[in-house]
Amino acid sequence: MDSFDIIHLIGKGRTGGVYQAADISTGQIVAIRRFYDDDGSTKGFCSDSRFLHVIEERCKIDHPNLAKIIHGDSDEDGPYLVAELIAGDDLHAFLDTHYYMEPWQGMQLAKQILSVFMLIHETGIIHGSLGPSSIIVQPNQESGLRYVILDTGLSEIVSTLTDDPEMLERSANIVMQPPELLLQQPATAQSDLYMLGQILYYMLAGAHPFAELSKRRLLLALEDGMPSLSERRPDLNPEFTHWVDQLVQTDPSKRPESAAHANSLLTSIATDPSFTIPSVSSDVAEHDFSAAPANKTPIRAIRPLPPITKPEDSTDEPTIVDNRNTQTKHSPSSPTTLILGGLVLLSIASISLFFF
Repeated sequence: MDSFDIIHLIGKGRTGGVYQAADISTGQIVAIRRFYDDDGSTKGFCSDSRFLHVIEERCKIDHPNLAKIIHGDSDEDGPYLVAELIAGDDLHAFLDTHYYMEPWQGMQLAKQILSVFMLIHETGIIHGSLGPSSIIVQPNQESGLRYVILDTGLSEIVSTLTDDPEMLERSANIVMQPPELLLQQPATAQSDLYMLGQILYYMLAGAHPFAELSKRRLLLALEDGMPSLSERRPDLNPEFTHWVDQLVQTDPSKRPESAAHANSLLTSIATDPSFTIPSVSSDVAEHDFSAAPANKTPIRAIRPLPPITKPEDSTDEPTIVDNRNTQTKHSPSSPTTLILGGLVLLSIASISLFFF
C-alpha cells in the first residue's frame, strides 16, 4: 500500500470501507476497499491463496458496466482490493432525487446488468450480493444512463477472508437476498436474477414492501411470495411487470433459467414505446454525475413501501404512491368565515376599550 496515497474515505459498508486514493507512480485515481468489522478491527479477515486466486480471476474480467478490479493483496493492515474508481451516485441517491424510475430507465438497468451477468456466469462467477448501493448511475456516452456494478461478487471475496457466518451474511442486504441464500444455501445464477428483480422492483416502485423486516419475518413473508409490481405501478407495461415478477419468484425453478434466457424474454418486450429513451434526458441534464463520491451515508436503508391508496372517485385501479415531501396547501377562506372573523375582532376591541 506504500504505492498509494489515500485521499479520503468514500463510505463504509457492512464489511469495511472504501477509500479514494491515487497511485503515486502513475497518478491514477482508484478506489481501495479495506475489510474490517464495526469497531475497525481487521482480526476477522485473513487472506490466503484462495483470496489471491479469486482476485486474479476477477482482474481478467472487463465489461463497460463493471468496475475493473486492478489489484488485490494483503499488508500489515489486512487484505485490500484496488479497483477502478467510478464517479456518480448509487441507486439509493437516485431515488432520493427521482422517487422512482421511469420505464425506459428500468429497461436500461435490466439490460445492462443482465449483460454483466451473461459474461460473469459464463466464467463460473456468481455475484451473490447485488444491492442498490453497489450500482452507480452515470450518463451514457450514447444515450440515456449507464449503470455500473462496483464489485464482482463481493460475497465470494469475503468468503475467502473469513469463515464467520455473521460476517458473510452482512456482505449483502437481506431484503435483496433470495430465500436460498437466507437459508445459507449455495448461490446460483438464478440467485443473481432474483437480486436484479428485487432492485428493479425497488427502483420502479420507489420503495420495498419488506424493507423493515427481520430475517425471520422476511422468510415468513416470502412464503406467500412478493406482491406483484403491477399493484404499485399499474401504468407500466404489464409484460414488463410480469417479467420482473418472474425474477423475484421465491422458487428458483420458476425464475428464468439463466441470464441469457431472461435477456431473451426482455428483448421481446423492449419494443414498447414507453421504453424509448428521451433524446434529451432531464435526468442527465439537471444532475452532476461527474463529481467523485465522497463521505456517503454508511449502509443506506431500503425505503419502506406505504400502503396502496385509491382515489376518492371509487375507481378500482390502485394509484402510484408518492410520498415525496410536499407542503400542506390550505384552501382559501370563504366570505362567511372572513365576516365572522371580523366580528370577533371588533368585539374584542370593544371590550378592551371598556376596561381601559
